[in-house]
Amino acid sequence: TTGTTGAINTVGMMTSPDPQVNARRIYITGVNGTDGAVAYLVTTVNDNTTINYGDATNKAITAVPTGTTLEYFANHEAPQASVVGVFRDGTFLGGNSLFPTRLYRSAIGYPTRYDPISLYLDLDLDSGDPITHMIRTNNYLLVSMRDGTARVYNTGDSNAPFGFDFLPIKHGAVGAQAASYAESTIFYMADDDCFQTDGQNEQNISSPDNPLYPSIQYTMREGLNDSLKDLVSVAVYHPRNQVWFCCASSNATSNDIVLVYDSAQGIWTRFTLPIDCVVQAENDADASRLIGSVNGYVSILDTGSFDGV
Repeated sequence: TTGTTGAINTVGMMTSPDPQVNARRIYITGVNGTDGAVAYLVTTVNDNTTINYGDATNKAITAVPTGTTLEYFANHEAPQASVVGVFRDGTFLGGNSLFPTRLYRSAIGYPTRYDPISLYLDLDLDSGDPITHMIRTNNYLLVSMRDGTARVYNTGDSNAPFGFDFLPIKHGAVGAQAASYAESTIFYMADDDCFQTDGQNEQNISSPDNPLYPSIQYTMREGLNDSLKDLVSVAVYHPRNQVWFCCASSNATSNDIVLVYDSAQGIWTRFTLPIDCVVQAENDADASRLIGSVNGYVSILDTGSFDGV
């Protein structure tokens, strides 16, 4: 509303139906401002309930611009996706049902700004297997499909800032949680075997070429439920030089076993543990702990004396 001198007394504000919204901002333009004119931030209302901003005594609002201007841009909703990654100040989305090998991205520096018409890379493999997993290394974003892995990199070209090539392998991580990064090595589960890679070369760790190292080839190819491999969860556990592969055995309806790989000795151990999701995290003392989702509970793993949990 305006006062007798044309000053603004109150500003009507809409509330948002989005439960994540917890603040709104008021901007002001110069006299006769049009769409796209420079608008200055006046204030931030730190709630999603206020519907009128102003003084209770109907005193005119004193607009003191903060110096922050409103940036206008055409924005689209984020494309539908099942896999999300972050790389070089951008958000990458994959696993779209209509374009399964298309890797969408946000504008650089704006992780919520999308233009699905132009901001994407087509990682087009012959079979059209969908993007299943993304993991970031120091210099690359590795994007898995079950029949191959693409390596996305920064080109330095402002017009086409990202490019990609394919690693010389014919497989990739089977699911969104099926790989874990440790320093310079990625461990992941593919359709038939488990691998470690530095982003260029890889080594089969479940069916090793060296006969001195044990093989779990039969378990990988006959003992797991293939229809649930997209639920595999992998975590590197530094204190014990271990990699945990949580998966479903052949007759299970959810993850019920853990295949633990000792990366220092090259040996495997199998545990019967119903871990849906596993991750390494640090506590307040910066000590690494293994955290898992077990039967609907968030649990600290590898503690006590009960076979690893």
